[in-house]
Amino acid sequence: MLPRVPAADVARIASKLTITDFVTGARVPWVPSRAQRQVWEALERSQRVFVGKPRRAYISTACDLDDIVQTVAADTAGHRIRTGVMLDVEAKVTERMWQMSDFLTQLNVKHRATDFYIEFPGKSEIVGLTAGGKRAAGPGMFYEPTVLGGVTSEMECFA
Repeated sequence: MLPRVPAADVARIASKLTITDFVTGARVPWVPSRAQRQVWEALERSQRVFVGKPRRAYISTACDLDDIVQTVAADTAGHRIRTGVMLDVEAKVTERMWQMSDFLTQLNVKHRATDFYIEFPGKSEIVGLTAGGKRAAGPGMFYEPTVLGGVTSEMECFA
C-alpha cells in the first residue's frame, strides 16, 4: 500500500484554496470544517470510509481534495495510479472534474483535464465515472497491474 499524505497536511493544503460558496456563488477562502477534518482523519486510519452527511456540508469537496492530494503525491513519487470519482450522472462528473482541475490550477500542479479525466505528468490519472451509461465503471478498471503499473490502496470516500 502506498503511504498516505497525512490529514493535517490535506487540511493545510485546503486552507490555500478558494471554493464557491453555495449560497452567494462567491469565491471564498476554504477554511476546513471540523467535519471535513474528521473525514480526512478517518481516511488516514482506514482504507474504506462511509460518510453520512447533510447536503452542502462540503464533504464531497473534502473527498475530492483528498483524491487529488493522494494521487499527486503518488504520481510525484513515481507511482502510476488511477483514482476513480464516481457519481450518478455525467453532468455531475463533469462539474466535479472541473472543480478538481480548478484546485490543481490554484496549487500550480501541472495536469491535463477534460470533462471526465485528469492526467498528471507521471501518467497517473483521476477518472470520472457514473453508475450507468457511457461512463459506467466496469470490472478491472482499477486493479489491473498491466494498466496501472502499480496499484493504489482500495480506498473509497462516499459522500
